[in-house]
Amino acid sequence: MKLRYLLICCLFFVAACNEPSKVDEPVRQTRFSDNPPSEGKCAGWRRSLSRGKQTVAVEQCLRDKALANRAAAREEARELMEWDIEEGSNTSLKPLMVALSRFPGQDDLKQYLDSMALLPNAPGEYNQLDEALTASDYISEMGNIYWFDVETGTFPNDHHHLLANIAALSDMQGAAFMETPPAEDEMESASYRITAQFHGKDYQQIAENYGDWYDVEAVLMLLNRIAVDNSLESRFVTLLTGDQTAIVWVVDNNKLDRLQKEGLINLSEAEIAMRTGEAFETIAKSKFDVERWRNRGNLLTRP
Repeated sequence: MKLRYLLICCLFFVAACNEPSKVDEPVRQTRFSDNPPSEGKCAGWRRSLSRGKQTVAVEQCLRDKALANRAAAREEARELMEWDIEEGSNTSLKPLMVALSRFPGQDDLKQYLDSMALLPNAPGEYNQLDEALTASDYISEMGNIYWFDVETGTFPNDHHHLLANIAALSDMQGAAFMETPPAEDEMESASYRITAQFHGKDYQQIAENYGDWYDVEAVLMLLNRIAVDNSLESRFVTLLTGDQTAIVWVVDNNKLDRLQKEGLINLSEAEIAMRTGEAFETIAKSKFDVERWRNRGNLLTRP
């Protein structure tokens, strides 16, 4: 009888232990405060940052502080490195935090990128290198990039010219591109078809019809597909601009992989899949579509 009683007690005890806690989720949701930064600080909104919110505000604050007092900004960056932060779709908060934490001097990051031969070009006359803080900042000024307006203002959009101009910066020499636009009676709805020939192979890519806007994703998908299929060194990714223009960075895949693993460069899930050759045909448009460019005017004005 005692044995039966003990067995019943054990069963109740095990059941109680396995029952999901009713307070776990509320505790999980409220374990971090969501207070704004105190005066003179950038670190704040911890709970929001963990959900991808307030990243623009914190990034801009950290940039301003770094330009005024880099040592103080480095301390805040190190504090933020301990936080759980989900990067916003149009921000570079994490690369900024990494750059400030890792490189104490203003020119240290530039020298590091130079040592990797990632800054081959002289800066333009109206450059903003005096405000450069991240790898993207320096690459946008001196990297192997093609900068263009995503809004073409014409029909058809001539994706093939854009493809040729970008490919000319890579080891995809000799590639030929052609665009088949929608018929005039379907110019507002039907898709484009862009094709390429390289090393005796034919490639096709559907480009969505966004009116007089390029389908940037389709351009990147086609270029990266050719690069992966032919074991080329180049990969093609975008850098943030803060407006309706786009920067396509043409970069050695191994160097890109290194910067990404070091946290100095942000890539979207779609760009990671393109760069590695995974699931070219199944990348969701929602992850990388024209609205990303149309909505950029209200975001940061620098990468």
